[in-house]
Amino acid sequence: MTEGVRSGGFLFTGSAMTVHKMDRGRIGHSLILYLYLSKLVTIPGASGAFLRLVIDQFLFSPIFIAVFLATLVTLERGPSQAIPKLKQEWFSSVVANWQLWIPFQFLNFRFVPQQFQVLAANVIALVWNVILSFKAHKVEN
Repeated sequence: MTEGVRSGGFLFTGSAMTVHKMDRGRIGHSLILYLYLSKLVTIPGASGAFLRLVIDQFLFSPIFIAVFLATLVTLERGPSQAIPKLKQEWFSSVVANWQLWIPFQFLNFRFVPQQFQVLAANVIALVWNVILSFKAHKVEN
């Protein structure tokens, strides 16, 4: 019993730390991504915001969601569970991501000054992390 508790505690702590690092990495990556996107896409106004949104949501986000789900499931349940979890939850997670982030990111890229875009995204990221955590821990039917 004690060994199971230690082992389970270690796995929980390890997965929590990894997910935290991934989240911090996403924030750091978001800062770099936002700075890069503002230099890459110099079109002003709604057109520029839309183009930055497309790059962010259709290139970066699907990859991040797959890595997040696979890493979390691998750490908590083992590598053999990662592919089934991705098959079960990846697409619905990407769709949920788009439902939350596309409206927010358009407004963020369009109206929020660049130096505050990551801060604004961090507020929404708190909500998103709760949603993604529920999806990662959803029991398979």
